Amino acid sequence: MAYAAPALSVLAPRNADGLNLLLIVGACAAAHVFPFHLLIFSYAVLGPAHYLTEISWLHDRGYFTTRRWVPILFAALTILLIAGPSFPDSAAIWFAAILTAAVASQTDNSWAILGGLLGGAVSGDFAARHFGGLAVLIVSLVPTVIHVYVFTALFMLVGARRSGSPVAAASLLALLVGGATFLVSGWTRPDDAAPDFLQSLALYLQQLMPGETSMPQIFGFLSFAYTYHYLNWFSKAEVIQWHRVPRRRLIVIGVLYGGALAAYAFSFALGFKIMLALSVGHVLLELPLNIRSLRSLLAN
Repeated sequence: MAYAAPALSVLAPRNADGLNLLLIVGACAAAHVFPFHLLIFSYAVLGPAHYLTEISWLHDRGYFTTRRWVPILFAALTILLIAGPSFPDSAAIWFAAILTAAVASQTDNSWAILGGLLGGAVSGDFAARHFGGLAVLIVSLVPTVIHVYVFTALFMLVGARRSGSPVAAASLLALLVGGATFLVSGWTRPDDAAPDFLQSLALYLQQLMPGETSMPQIFGFLSFAYTYHYLNWFSKAEVIQWHRVPRRRLIVIGVLYGGALAAYAFSFALGFKIMLALSVGHVLLELPLNIRSLRSLLAN
């Protein structure tokens, strides 16, 4: 059977370029002023809506793979990840997910996909035991900074090249420059509500940053990256096509979203734990699309 999947043109709406530029500037400015509070707001309020609606969108497009059991496999890997495995095991799971997505995004051969799963698990375990730094980098950054910032920039680059829009190119440049502004000491205002849920990531990023990068700078960057990542998704009305989403599914999304907000309002830690599965799951389910976009970019 010939392999077929949705075209990447669905990622390149042409009517939101100007809006995206304004959103980037606004998110960057707000992240400098409220580095911690904005991250909490975006993660708790915008995050669940993004996870639920993007999973719905991916579902309608077969998760950019022709094998229906691949999303079920990603759901199983999500459960394993949130169960709190040891570092070598979590590295094996993430490597397995990435290699599985790479194979599943290009072929419908089940044996090849299973080979990718096994090969990824073995290579991830090997990397964790012999190249700990590389494994930590992937385990820590793929579901966070790489997903919300690097892949967002990748999609914008694909869209800008396809459309040839100078505004789209300017938006991509603004995203990169905006991220770089958080390397400038003193630009980000200290805030008094640093969240605990991303402290380990912030500490790890602080070690990777050049010079003496402060926590407000780190959280400011995370706040900017996450906030714009969510806003960028909701600006794609031409892609999401809300009017075509089945009404029953919209009701389910609304109920789940209301439950998420209620959980966060009761306890931020509780809301974070409940939403962790959706957060990790949507990252895994998007991997085939991410990899197809990267291959498309490298092929041109």
